[in-house]
Amino acid sequence: MSFFSALILAISASLDSLSVGVAYGSDNIKVSLKNITIISLITALGTLISMILGYFLSTFLTETLANAIGSILLIFIGLWFIISFFYKKDVKDTKIQLPSETCNYKNILGNPSIADTDNSKSIDTKECICLSIALSLNNLGLGISASITGINPLTATLLTFLIGMICFLIGFFIGKKFLSKYLGNYSGLFSGILILALAVFQLFF
Repeated sequence: MSFFSALILAISASLDSLSVGVAYGSDNIKVSLKNITIISLITALGTLISMILGYFLSTFLTETLANAIGSILLIFIGLWFIISFFYKKDVKDTKIQLPSETCNYKNILGNPSIADTDNSKSIDTKECICLSIALSLNNLGLGISASITGINPLTATLLTFLIGMICFLIGFFIGKKFLSKYLGNYSGLFSGILILALAVFQLFF
């Protein structure tokens, strides 16, 4: 069951990578396999760090209380993803960004194309690190909450790395097809539903 929970966590944490892949595929922005690996690795390390932090917080709580608190936090995070999906505003595709705004993680996740700061239609190593940090910060609360419920950090980290790479590649491929906008726009909703499912599973099982 712990593996199943870690799998759900990894999938929900990787949907942002799927959405980014869709955006890059539809905009014909090239990302090398090496840089996709770097993105997935840094995102997975971010998940590990957040889960370690959650583990230390859980040492001050009983197992039952820690599981309840973690599950409730996951419920709030899932609801936040879903509410944000229904109330978010469309982000216009613009290449004019102030230097201080370019690496703002909310800007990047709302419009991944701005990570291509030199408009080269290719994400280099520096740009992919900036993107990776944005993805990691977006999963910070999810990792902490999931760890408090008792999900194994190492299993979750490994699965996040593998599934993150797969999601990015699948998203990039789909981005070249007609379903790109549909799947990319709905990734936040799918992620919220998965997080809620994980919270309910951890709370009652």
